[in-house]
This record gives sequence, C-alpha cells and structure tokens, in this order.
Amino acid sequence: MPLDTTRTEEDLYPSRVGGQAKWLERRDPVIYSQWDERAPLSREQHDSYVRDGFLVLNDVFGPEEIALAQDELDRLCAATSELDEETIIREPQGRAVRSIFSAHRQSLLFGRIARDHRIADIARYIVNDDVAIHQSRLNYKPGFTGKEFY
Repeated sequence: MPLDTTRTEEDLYPSRVGGQAKWLERRDPVIYSQWDERAPLSREQHDSYVRDGFLVLNDVFGPEEIALAQDELDRLCAATSELDEETIIREPQGRAVRSIFSAHRQSLLFGRIARDHRIADIARYIVNDDVAIHQSRLNYKPGFTGKEFY
C-alpha cells in the first residue's frame, strides 16, 4: 500500500519546529478541576495559578514543622553513608554535598511532607487525578558560591 502523503496532521508540539519564536495559545487547561468553595485553593489562588503558572504558598508549615525539616536536612547531609550514593551530588572540586535526590524515598520525614495533604491535595486539584512524585531533591548549595546550577 503506498504512503498517503495527502493527509496532514497538525503537530501537537508546534513550538519544536520553525525558526521564529511566536506566541501560541494554550491548548490544554492549566487547572483540570473546576473551582468551587471546597477547593484546596482560594478563588484568588486558583486564578493566580491559571494566570502565572505557579503558586507561592506562605505559612503552609508551622515553625515546629520547619525546625524538624531543617534538622532532617542537616542530618541527611551529615549522614550520607546512610543514603544511596548515586543520589548524592557533590561539589566538583570537593566532597561538599550539593544535592540529594529522591529525598522522599530516603527520609521518612520528607516522604511524609511529600504526601502531606496541604501539598498533595493542591496537586490533585490541579491535575484532577492522583499524583506521583517524579523527582525530589534537597539543594544544599549556598547561593553565589561553588559551581553554578543551570
């Protein structure tokens, strides 16, 4: 059977072809759920996310929870022998820890934080489905020192 060259399909990713940058209207919703008063976001937060594509959530965790997380950050950095070595990124010219990947799998506390309803409910609301963690990491690199992050 000969190849049908008369049929053209629309490229679902037109930004990957062509030499000129151009504004493309969004095809898919930003948030897949319909907002109502039971949503885990206020109407203002919902609209802000649709407009900007990100949220800044202040005061999600209390001071005690933050202190526990900071202690766990310190513990993980000091106890890298307990971690999967392949998940640890070190400064190129030394042994200082830059990042630890898969934090949610290597720390009970960060696993609980990743599943905490205050975060997970928002993620489920945005995609209107169950969610999974694709990647997590702890970045220890202080600003303006060491090798850059891209």
